[in-house]
Amino acid sequence: MGEIIENIANNIYVKHGITKEWLDEKGFRYNRTFSDDEDRVYTYRFPLCKNGYFVTLECEFSCIETTGEIRVDVYEYGTRNKYASFYCVEYGDYSVMLNTINKKINSELKKLGVKKINGKR
Repeated sequence: MGEIIENIANNIYVKHGITKEWLDEKGFRYNRTFSDDEDRVYTYRFPLCKNGYFVTLECEFSCIETTGEIRVDVYEYGTRNKYASFYCVEYGDYSVMLNTINKKINSELKKLGVKKINGKR
């Protein structure tokens, strides 16, 4: 078995001082499906992996406007099908792929000023 990979899917992230303007400026879009009467949720998707010219995996950040809490998910491109290897890092040896994915996600989180907080979701 390969090296131990951080399971980013289980982490809790937060961006303090969230405003509607910041969300719009950074490319987040209101997501009616995830929102309810109490919490407005905004999502932001970006490509993670390509096969030639075609995107195969993408990451989605879901942000609760009132709390600034951000959830990280990885999907097959253009779907709601979660990429199982991202969530079940303890099964199989996908370290090369997961390291690439984690680097891109961490880079995007840093660019947005999002911080990891202690705890698991």
